This record gives sequence, structure tokens and C-alpha cells, in this order.
Amino acid sequence: MLLSLVHPSVICLQETFLTESTNITFKGVSSQQKPAQEVNGVVHGGSAILVNSSIPHRQLDLQTSLQAVAIRMSCQKTITVCSIYLPPSMAFSSNDFYDLLQQLPLPILITGNFNSQEKWWRMFLLNVDVIVNSRFI
Repeated sequence: MLLSLVHPSVICLQETFLTESTNITFKGVSSQQKPAQEVNGVVHGGSAILVNSSIPHRQLDLQTSLQAVAIRMSCQKTITVCSIYLPPSMAFSSNDFYDLLQQLPLPILITGNFNSQEKWWRMFLLNVDVIVNSRFI
């Protein structure tokens, strides 16, 4: 198994299909997750972050409709890691993502399956510097 061979500090997963009642358990690994959404009895999406248990970390309480989970971890430096899954059929606005960013302490590493929401993603990249820079002022 990859975890026993590589010993990663953190792994971000999307489309986990994990429900509220399902947990990921591996020896020496702590898991934080945002459950998948169930629509008409079918489970869709979900995000998770697996962290080596020896690394100090805590899950952040996010107030968002996005399928996102985030942790604050200390590994040489303290960093926020966020895992996001955006379903291809999900309707969302750039404000959803901006609101999420405002909840994440800097510095931030964002990982995710954005399902090629190209128009939205391009617009976000053009404006992200304004958001990040305004948080330093």
C-alpha cells in the first residue's frame, strides 16, 4: 500500500463517496472529511484529507456549501491545506469560493477536483491576487 511505502505527511482526496457514517481508518493516519452528498439515494463526491498522526494538526470549521475540508498543520512551517470537490453539475458562484478563502489562514495549499470549470477557474485566477494581497494589509 502507498501509505506504508511512501509515508506522506498529507494526502488530499476527492470523490471519496464517503457518507456521514463512513470513516477512513489507516494505522498512523488521521482523517478529516467532508461527506459526499446523497441525491435520490446515490452518493456523489466528497473530500478528505489524510494526515500522518505524528504531525500536529487540527480540522478547520468551514462554513460553506462547497464539498471542502481544511486542516491547519505544522510541518516545518504552519500551513493550511484544503481539499475541494466541485461536481460538474453543481451550480456555484465565485463568491462561494471567495467566502471559503476568507476562512482559510495563510499560507494556503488548495487541492481539488474542479471538473474543468474553466470559465469560472480562469476568472478566479485573475482575481485571486487581489483577495490574497488584501488579507496582508
